[in-house]
Amino acid sequence: MAGIHVREYFYRVLSTLYRYASELAVLEYPRSIEKRSLDVALRLRDGTVMLVKVIEDLDMLSKREAGELALIASTLGVPAVIVAEKRGGVDLVDGVVFEKHGVRVVTLKTLEDYLSGSEKPFIYQSKDMFKVRIDPGKMRERRLEMGLSLGDLALFLGTSRRAVYEYERGGIEPTVEKGEKLVEMLGEDILRPIELTEPLKAPKRSLDYDTELERSIAERLAEMGYKVYHAKRTVSDIGGSRGDEARIMIAVRHKRESDTRMVEKASYLERLCSVTEAEAAVIVEDSRTAKKMESEGLRAYTLNDFIEAVKQRERERR
Repeated sequence: MAGIHVREYFYRVLSTLYRYASELAVLEYPRSIEKRSLDVALRLRDGTVMLVKVIEDLDMLSKREAGELALIASTLGVPAVIVAEKRGGVDLVDGVVFEKHGVRVVTLKTLEDYLSGSEKPFIYQSKDMFKVRIDPGKMRERRLEMGLSLGDLALFLGTSRRAVYEYERGGIEPTVEKGEKLVEMLGEDILRPIELTEPLKAPKRSLDYDTELERSIAERLAEMGYKVYHAKRTVSDIGGSRGDEARIMIAVRHKRESDTRMVEKASYLERLCSVTEAEAAVIVEDSRTAKKMESEGLRAYTLNDFIEAVKQRERERR
């Protein structure tokens, strides 16, 4: 029954995302939703690409899945969000941005309010505290307009002069309680909304590879100036980007993957790359395997052939 419930929630999220996307790819690979790092890629009507992971209870999502999503999104330079309703069986609060291993987490209502333009979130959870985003420049400007000193504002807030100074320089951000007092004194426009479409910061993570072929692909891309990720729980095993010029997403044939499974994986990869405007490629160990894949209707490269194809396209761009 739990699996059915999770599935129902997944499709409820999908029906919402379809309303705001100009293009959307559902990535049901691997088949178990609990074992995927990425469920949906969508292009919003303004052209923004967003990666989405759907999980009803956030505690069901491991650090590995969340970290992998963060790594893919930050490498490609696109935003990512996790859509969830609960954490450990307790409802998450609408209108608040939570965090899971470097990825923003919101309820479906919060995401829909944001995408529809009706309401942006201002509150986020930081460890065990709820805080608000402040526009430091606007806060200082308003304080000076009102003729208030740092000490005056500190006295009103019941905090230190140093804390107010840090608010104004962006060093720290106030709790919701302090934020409400600031708004009472200085006005609502000192608040800064949390933009869910901002790209993620790159997580600190060392890359580990399943095979020497994956390692070789990553090293060759890095030599060509690409930022690289390695993933285990989605359709793209290796990928990377180089500035705004190029994105590459690659599926690598593993021994455990049958021909049929590889064709399915490549099909999902094509959908993902269509949304992200990345180049899709399937790389196999040798030309014999590549020909076998082609007999299944799948274009596959050896590593050397792929690198040469990338270099050729770069020469054509110049």
